[in-house]
Amino acid sequence: MLTSNEMYIQYKAQSNRLLPELSYKKAVSEEQQKKEIDLLKETIHYERFFFVLNLHQMEIEKAHGVQKWLGYPDKTFTVQKLLQIIHPHHLAAHHISATVLIEGLMKGDWPVEFMKYRFASSVALQHANGTYLLCKRLNSVFQYDLPGRRLLEYISEFTIVGEYKEQPATARLVTENGDKLDWMAEVMQRLKDAFENRNLFGSQELRILRKYAYKPDLSTAELARSFKVKDSTIGTHNKRILDKAEQLFKIRFTTASKVAAFLREQGLI
Repeated sequence: MLTSNEMYIQYKAQSNRLLPELSYKKAVSEEQQKKEIDLLKETIHYERFFFVLNLHQMEIEKAHGVQKWLGYPDKTFTVQKLLQIIHPHHLAAHHISATVLIEGLMKGDWPVEFMKYRFASSVALQHANGTYLLCKRLNSVFQYDLPGRRLLEYISEFTIVGEYKEQPATARLVTENGDKLDWMAEVMQRLKDAFENRNLFGSQELRILRKYAYKPDLSTAELARSFKVKDSTIGTHNKRILDKAEQLFKIRFTTASKVAAFLREQGLI
């Protein structure tokens, strides 16, 4: 599993590759952006905070409410700090979804429009006092270029749900009205492909996890017959799955079936 600093370096490299020069024309006026920011400022009293992420600079801007609800100064809150305070159970899913979705939007693979399409997710963040809080997060397009319609900035709005109690990370794409998008299936498939391509689990381990994901009560003997191997071989794969999952997510799972359920909830298999 990458460290938060290694993730940030990857994001910077991604930005430099997709947005190498400041040669674009911004589609959204400063007046439009200021109006949205002013409206959001009125909501930070309700356990809400937000910030804008400038993808070209890979820097957080216009942060409001972070100090009030998480205990970190608004003016010095950074991408690196955000990555450091995401709970380890959620960090891998966050990293994969961020790289896949943002890359597609920065390349212009999917439509972008100011504050219209929203990536809704849940994430556990660590308060400055050490406790973890579960937050609902909405990411929306805040700036894009013309004529390429590439994502340049997005705004993240967080609402504190409550104390984190081992809830899984969740993610979905919706319109401003809450409707599902017709290209969501393609996005989710890219997430699964990215997870598999990182070689976090071996090919046979992934096959076993997919089986468990949709048939959690499968026995070792049934899996062995399905794959035409010995029961002991399945047992060895299951042990490796548990060891890798603990290293990746910092969770001590009791069965490979529970690992599969966890990965399915996060949209990774």
